[in-house]
Amino acid sequence: MYFRFTILSVFFVCLLIIAGCHIMLAEQEWSDNYALLDGTHSTIPEMIDGDYNTIGETRSSTTGPGRLYGSSNATEVVVTLPEKRVVRRIVVHSDNIKKFAVYVDKGGTLHSDTDWQLVKEVKMVKSNPIVIPILHSVPFDSIRLVVLDTFDDAALNRRAKAEFMTEADRFDREQSNNFNRNRNRQFNRRRYPARISEIEFFGYKSASETAAIKSDPKQDAELDSILD
Repeated sequence: MYFRFTILSVFFVCLLIIAGCHIMLAEQEWSDNYALLDGTHSTIPEMIDGDYNTIGETRSSTTGPGRLYGSSNATEVVVTLPEKRVVRRIVVHSDNIKKFAVYVDKGGTLHSDTDWQLVKEVKMVKSNPIVIPILHSVPFDSIRLVVLDTFDDAALNRRAKAEFMTEADRFDREQSNNFNRNRNRQFNRRRYPARISEIEFFGYKSASETAAIKSDPKQDAELDSILD
């Protein structure tokens, strides 16, 4: 009798440990996509419409974080959630982004309505979709994706240079040299917009949300039989 009681006690403890592990793992499960919440706004709406077939293109940024990189015409998109959330992962579906930076709004200050903080910079994208882990746990409601380079920029610059050389040939050497210096400054600042089908934002599901989803009827029955 004592042996049976000991076995049942050990079995019961094991089930409790397993149940606890389920809850701990549940806390690490991804939430639904915050970008699809009612009230979410984007400067390019096609990027948060939930349809991977619609493509939006980033727009030139003449102010803000882009200038920190010496790029006055970097392109960007800004997404604003209806309320502050702790975002742990951003997923960007794009086939031509090469280099980018992600900023979040820490909240307005006395001198500005926004306070953009750099949270991630990637100098060479190697996958599509692009998965961006966010390591800090401060809630925010605005995210700014600044695109600093795309895989299409090189082709765009080659075409621009070819056009420039054709036009420069119309001038004599002295005029061409002056023209070359002026046009090179414009040429070096050119950027091709990033093509993005969706930007997704995820946090962690709470333990209460995932515990209900992960409830195992067989395990519940086993616990009930032991308690009986």
